[in-house]
Amino acid sequence: MKILSDIEVNQNILKQPRIDVRASAPTSPAPKEAQMYYDSAEKVLKYYNGTQWVSWSNEAVNVQFLSANKTLTASDPPIQILSTSLVRTVTLPTTGLTMGQKFIIFHNGTDSGNQYIIVRDANRTYSNLYSQARVEFRWDGTKWLFDNKDNINIGVNAQGSNMGIAIGSSANSNVYGTTIGNYANGSNNGFAGGRFTNGSNVSTAIGFNATTNSQMGAIACGAYANAMRVGEFALSGDFVNSLNNNTRFTILRFHTWASNPYGAILMLNGEEDGWYEMLPKHIISGDMRVHAMFDADHVKAWRIRYVAYRSATDIDLDILENFVEYNLGMDNVTMSFQVDNYHHLLYFKGGGTLPGDTLFTAYSLNLETKLS
Repeated sequence: MKILSDIEVNQNILKQPRIDVRASAPTSPAPKEAQMYYDSAEKVLKYYNGTQWVSWSNEAVNVQFLSANKTLTASDPPIQILSTSLVRTVTLPTTGLTMGQKFIIFHNGTDSGNQYIIVRDANRTYSNLYSQARVEFRWDGTKWLFDNKDNINIGVNAQGSNMGIAIGSSANSNVYGTTIGNYANGSNNGFAGGRFTNGSNVSTAIGFNATTNSQMGAIACGAYANAMRVGEFALSGDFVNSLNNNTRFTILRFHTWASNPYGAILMLNGEEDGWYEMLPKHIISGDMRVHAMFDADHVKAWRIRYVAYRSATDIDLDILENFVEYNLGMDNVTMSFQVDNYHHLLYFKGGGTLPGDTLFTAYSLNLETKLS
């Protein structure tokens, strides 16, 4: 029986109906907007949106091994689970699409696979998908929007811009940073791992409340670890808040180039402002190694052990040991450890005659204790 006019059921229930079942979309007569059928081949309900047939659930799936490049159309299943043994290109459609239409593309290769899938449309390349990668694309009417992996933000108020990765509530990784932890800050090429950590400005902090105080090149490792100087590596010595009473184990790195002994002042991490500053009520027991190298025939090494204590004002420095561990062709080159009480600094200075532009490097292994 053919029904040639609309049927009004007055909001009554239509019980146990079956929808039109077909292996492919009906074409005659021409479909009308809101027309439906069940696609028995794809096992999904479809409706006509006035332009094309669209899956009702929008979750039809295509699983395929790519033996060649693939060009998608607007009516293709939105979920594409693809694998490949060679680099292949999948081209997204740009015509016949509806606003918000999506494609989710999985690279279902093996964990050890290194052949990727290039996803693009006619205008641009969006992403290279390696094995086990997944990207979702949404059509905004003129172009595809997709998960921009240049920035990753997971968590309430997570801030990861300009190639940043921020994971955690209020995590901050702006400008090439990597941050994992609530309220952690690894911005400006830093890394922060742990709640309330601060490893910003090309530094690294790992552990609850660890901080590098944004000192470039510094590393703070452990709960409450506190690196206070440029390039300093600091371990927490106890679980007391590092900004107050604290014992710290630190490693300091120094280097500089000099062609005359007056310029041979070793700076922390080689930075121009990398001075070795002492805080008030602070005692340091240090064991230091120093190297000077001009070329293969001009090398010298020292060991310096020291204790330095700063009260509220001046620094008291005791040199326990300063001896040459190795010398080749640099008899006149000396190394001393000195104090600048005006600026509350310790510094290492060369002396004697240098053979030319000489590299000085050093590290100091320290036990540091300070009182608030």
